[in-house]
Amino acid sequence: MSASFESCLARHGIDSSLIEIELTESAAIDRSENVSRELAALRKLGIKLIIDDFGTGYSSLAQLQRLDVDGLKVDQAFTKALCNGKGAEILFQAIVSMAGALHICVTAEGVETSDQPTVLRRLACDEIQGFFISEAVVASDMKRLLLQRFLLPQPGSGRAAIST
Repeated sequence: MSASFESCLARHGIDSSLIEIELTESAAIDRSENVSRELAALRKLGIKLIIDDFGTGYSSLAQLQRLDVDGLKVDQAFTKALCNGKGAEILFQAIVSMAGALHICVTAEGVETSDQPTVLRRLACDEIQGFFISEAVVASDMKRLLLQRFLLPQPGSGRAAIST
């Protein structure tokens, strides 16, 4: 697998540091020799490894230190619960704190309300993803999004700014 990635990167002149591969928790935790070797080879190429939907499967906070990954995408169930009580904030804060200590970037999935980014900012979450930023778009619309100066709502507007 890594040889195929290396070939494609070279053929298309793509900087490997621009590539992120999202893994399921079970793939990241799989300690088989073959999986470990392939993931290590991808990292050696400079490709970032991200665990998707963290917290819904096999991984735990205790396993974070054993995972050789660059990022965690915390499942949207945790994000949705943030505004439902202090317990949810404490759990999310624990994930962010432990990941931060291990130099792992944390992305909150499923951000849909204006309250969630405020809480996530206070918890020092690195990135957010969800309909609050943008609904899913077709590839041809990506250029417009990338050229926008702001994606987050501007103070007082309640809507995402579309200035460029």
